[in-house]
Amino acid sequence: MPNEFTPGPWAIESMSAKHVNTHAIVISADDGLGPVAYATSANARLIAAAPTMLLALRRAVLALAFASETSKAMRDDYEFISKVIEEATGAAA
Repeated sequence: MPNEFTPGPWAIESMSAKHVNTHAIVISADDGLGPVAYATSANARLIAAAPTMLLALRRAVLALAFASETSKAMRDDYEFISKVIEEATGAAA
C-alpha cells in the first residue's frame, strides 16, 4: 500500500568506533524502532534527508503543475518529478 513509510524527521545516530565511518539511521526517534539501517556517513545523510526531500518534491510538482501549461521545459520537469514521487511512494504525485 502506498505511503506506508515512517514519517520524518529522521535522524543520524553515530555508532561505536568499531564501526568506522558507519552510522545507524534512527527513524522517528519516538516510534520505538531504534536503528533500522547502517550506512556510510554520506549515505546516512541522504537517507535521513529523504522525508524532507519528498516534501520539497511534492511542493515543486504543485508549482510546476501550473507553469507546465506555458513551458515545455517545465512540463518535462513536472513529469520527471511526478515520476520520481511515484517511484518513491508507489502513488501518483
